[in-house]
Amino acid sequence: MAILNQYFDDFSEDCRSPVRGSPDSAGGRQFRKLANDYLRSCMLRKEILGAELSSEYCWAILVALYLSRCDCSRMCVTDIVYSTGIPTATVIRWLALLGSRRLVLRSPDRNDARRTWIVLNDSAVTLIEKCLAMQAAGSLPGKVAHS
Repeated sequence: MAILNQYFDDFSEDCRSPVRGSPDSAGGRQFRKLANDYLRSCMLRKEILGAELSSEYCWAILVALYLSRCDCSRMCVTDIVYSTGIPTATVIRWLALLGSRRLVLRSPDRNDARRTWIVLNDSAVTLIEKCLAMQAAGSLPGKVAHS
């Protein structure tokens, strides 16, 4: 028990060390706010999209497809891989799930039979815009935002 107490005493001293920055300093408050905002946005996505679709990879794919739609363009798997940095096999798995949920639409490329175009459907756009709007407002549905 003495070893555990010593460990936790050492840890609490490390947390107050000037190297880590004081949580009361301007920088510490800014980083704390960023960390809180990040966790809040994760909870928000989970609340709106559900646990399975709220993962970072899925969200990155949805946002890439959303931006593509905003630009009046479409994407193939390779485009999504390049824009998100997510491995190809992972993108393909997530697209299969998004397709099964009818959030993305696929259409063959008329000029290249090896390529399939992927776009968001209107219901996916609505969900993404709801997440983005609530994230910008800093609140969760039915909950009070804490800073």
